Amino acid sequence: MSIPDICTCLGAGGILGGGATVRFGKYGASLALIDIDQEKLDKVVAKLQEGGVPSEKILAVKGDVTNPDDAKKVVDAAVKTFGKLDILVSLFKRYNLRESLFTKSLQFLDQVF
Repeated sequence: MSIPDICTCLGAGGILGGGATVRFGKYGASLALIDIDQEKLDKVVAKLQEGGVPSEKILAVKGDVTNPDDAKKVVDAAVKTFGKLDILVSLFKRYNLRESLFTKSLQFLDQVF
């Protein structure tokens, strides 16, 4: 399987984001990660390092991806650190799955999807 060189994962501290990040790391991708929860982000970084991903291939940034400035911050940092960005994975949780989508505003749905 061919994996792009540089991957940015939004919501990297969560179950899905962390899992995707670890998988990309196993295939040799450089990783730019962002999550709102520093503790969860640190755990994913530790797991990557335990799995053999070198520190120079990991960029972790604390931020809220629903804030355009924070999202831009991680993309800019990825390009500055790694020279380019090949793939963007968006796996952050913005929505409680127990709530009905039918009760949400169109503005909320645009932000989530």
